[in-house]
Amino acid sequence: MERLLDALRREPRFLAVLGPSGSGKSSVVQAGLIPKLRRGGLPGSDRWGIITARPGERPQQSLEAAGLAGAEGGLVEAARSWLERNPEKTRLVLILDQFGELFATASTADAAEFLRQLYSLLQADLPLTLMLIMRDDFFSRLAKEAPPALFEWVQRGFVHISATLEEGEIAEIIECPARKVGLQFEEGLVQAMVRDVLAGGGERAGRAWPDEF
Repeated sequence: MERLLDALRREPRFLAVLGPSGSGKSSVVQAGLIPKLRRGGLPGSDRWGIITARPGERPQQSLEAAGLAGAEGGLVEAARSWLERNPEKTRLVLILDQFGELFATASTADAAEFLRQLYSLLQADLPLTLMLIMRDDFFSRLAKEAPPALFEWVQRGFVHISATLEEGEIAEIIECPARKVGLQFEEGLVQAMVRDVLAGGGERAGRAWPDEF
């Protein structure tokens, strides 16, 4: 968790979260990082707008369905319009979960166009953060198919989540959703759950929910 926050402190414009299948990449972001940002984990991040989508076969359509109106017509203008419509938000964070879907399900032409538009987003003069969550075995596909300048962003700004999560990361994944709805755990229960996860019951220690892509 802290590694992700540190990465965003260093470069708030881009973050790629990579790791093997089942390493808990999505869980760390969805149940840990996003709630932390909404609570002001980084200066001003409680006033950031966050849109999360999975690219699927039609990535721009997926972003539009997730709340980025006009995405099918172009990501830069859609992001600019979103910020204009939401003046109380100081930054727009676009999170593309299961980013490997782009290579597994989208057409070659659609994937290439989407990658080009993502690079245009990073170049645009907008208060914006782009975050990709992807299985690391898609890294070579990204290296091959992304515009070289976009891949440079990936090389500079990625965090690798290992198959074994730290105790604090597992506890955060357990506690964050509960805090969000006002629930509290009995004393010692979270620690017991963390020990159970790390024990693994024959699974890899610290393995979280499986990722498809």
